[in-house]
Amino acid sequence: MMKIRTVLIAAVLVATLSFATNARASTSTFFTLNSQPGDFVGGGTTQTFTSADGAFTVNPVFKGGVNVSFHTADFSSFWSLLFGPLSGQTLIANQEYDGAQRFAFHSPTKPGIDVFGDGRGCNTITGRFLVSDVAFAADGSVLTLAIDFEQHCEGAPPALFGSVRFNSSVAVEPRVSVADATARKGNEGTKRCNRDSFSMPAEPWARNR
Repeated sequence: MMKIRTVLIAAVLVATLSFATNARASTSTFFTLNSQPGDFVGGGTTQTFTSADGAFTVNPVFKGGVNVSFHTADFSSFWSLLFGPLSGQTLIANQEYDGAQRFAFHSPTKPGIDVFGDGRGCNTITGRFLVSDVAFAADGSVLTLAIDFEQHCEGAPPALFGSVRFNSSVAVEPRVSVADATARKGNEGTKRCNRDSFSMPAEPWARNR
């Protein structure tokens, strides 16, 4: 009996270590942009950048936000993605942030967003984003991040949808439907989200997509 118990404990330990190793191996760092025709920032194109394409830097910034920066080795492509909560708060996982405004100038009662790059950005922004994964170290540095977002420039209907992952294992799934009242936030949704909570807000930019 003791021998069987020892074998079982050993098997459990091996399985646990194997699972942990696989979980760590499945984490990834990348971001995708899916720009509708007429969207200025994305230029109506679909792009994906991974760690193989260039350097990622993810840092905490003022107003409790995070900044994801990316550039290729020759700086032929460079992007910044800023996301922030309401004033006095910090970003938390499994939380959606509707009614977002341009990050640098957002109201204390509104979240902030600003996705820009390759020399293109917005003066005014409306948008929303979903944080599925975020973790900070004791010194405030960002350990993991998973955000799906939607951004509109100058109040125009065309949207820039996208997803960003940093050391995160959160999966990326296709959007269900633009017009679906339970559509996932951003161009890509995540399995950790409660789709029933994804009702479309009443803002004109959302209704006119």
